[in-house]
Amino acid sequence: MNRARPQSTGRTIISTIVVLLVAVSSLGLWAPPSSDAAGEASVLFGATPEAIGGFRQAGVASIESQLGRQLDLVRVFETWESNFPSSFHTQMIDEGRLMAVSVRPKRNDGSKIPWSAIGSALPGSQLHAEMEAWADRLRDAAVPVWFTFHHEPEASGSTAYGDAADFVAAWRKFVDIFRDRGATNVRFAWIMTHWSFETSASDSRYADHWYPGDGYVDLIGSDAYNWDKCRSSSTDYWRTLEDTIEPQRQFGLKHPNQDLLLAEVASTELPGSWGDAKATWIEEGADLFKQPGWEQFVAVSFFNVSDPSYPNCHWKIDSSQEALEALRNMAAEPFYGGSPASARFTDVPAAHIYHDQIDWLAEQEITLGCNPPVNDRFCPGDVVTRGQMAAFLVRALGYSDDGGGDLFRDDDDSVFELSIDRLRVAGVTSGCNPPVNDRFCPGNPVTRGQMAAFLYRALG
Repeated sequence: MNRARPQSTGRTIISTIVVLLVAVSSLGLWAPPSSDAAGEASVLFGATPEAIGGFRQAGVASIESQLGRQLDLVRVFETWESNFPSSFHTQMIDEGRLMAVSVRPKRNDGSKIPWSAIGSALPGSQLHAEMEAWADRLRDAAVPVWFTFHHEPEASGSTAYGDAADFVAAWRKFVDIFRDRGATNVRFAWIMTHWSFETSASDSRYADHWYPGDGYVDLIGSDAYNWDKCRSSSTDYWRTLEDTIEPQRQFGLKHPNQDLLLAEVASTELPGSWGDAKATWIEEGADLFKQPGWEQFVAVSFFNVSDPSYPNCHWKIDSSQEALEALRNMAAEPFYGGSPASARFTDVPAAHIYHDQIDWLAEQEITLGCNPPVNDRFCPGDVVTRGQMAAFLVRALGYSDDGGGDLFRDDDDSVFELSIDRLRVAGVTSGCNPPVNDRFCPGNPVTRGQMAAFLYRALG
């Protein structure tokens, strides 16, 4: 697809810079996803975001900025009385991400709704009406949605809700209501811990005990973690992803009409091989789903949340630079809905939501790159510093007068000193330590307020 380039006016250039700053700072404004990513995905690529400042949108924006692409799928956790759809859900829908919604039967006051009460709820009752409301709201999303009633029901944290028979009855009740309400856009994702598929049939947690039946399940999911020794259990050890989810794959072979899903997947770091071991774990996992016999898997969703219950478990995608690079490479593969990096910057895939703006800035020589002298990377996930912002503005607006130079006392060692002096002569910056203003603070990040001041002075 040929994309029209914007005209080289000062205001257009500054608008583009604003968009980029917002993107790299994860401030939450996003352009529509690219419609011409190379290749077709065989496995959807998703993640569970960690809210930033209480905002899940910011968590999604952060992940996408780090990976250089839009997520196909976002794992969403809700409780019984959650506000749905909120502005977060609406944004995910409008921007084309598939929502995998998990609902736990817990009220806002903390009270738990027993599975037996849900399974036996009669039409006209409060519980039945509340299930109908969930069905109607998801139906009215008018886009495909994956729905899970109470993920990991066999785990110890769910024992207060009832037993396996209670859960199965409650699950079937929910599915029946969704079908009665015409929620044909909803697929039902049954999600267990990975352990449930490998434990013995005599164990109450065994997956078969909790399975609602093929007629009530579209996707068979697991939450799969490589714990190693990051929690106190003496039975944990470093495991490949293949070893961890092979029992789930075997379960799936007995249910060939159901798709398989990794609803949560993550590895901790390995002490003594920090970064390298986790990166290898990701790389091997990326290759796994391309192998014969693994075709039932249709989605993989990485868990990007810090769990205070396990402070030594480093799940997040950026726990090391090596791990992040491995996952970025996986996300760029056409098999996972990505596309190769552009010829200009190796870390800006063609599917990156700001690929066009970044590429154009480079064409206009407003940005040169982030790793001189090679400058084959843009570092789209990095925060912009005041020095870098000065260079962007000076190149964009053509400022050339440096007033003789050396206008601030703290930028002598900065590669952006010339741009900083030119910015001051142009009246766009005064300094960073009023009222003296003899310092510029070139290494400090640009705040939204500072950026507003820069743009007001440059364009006002």
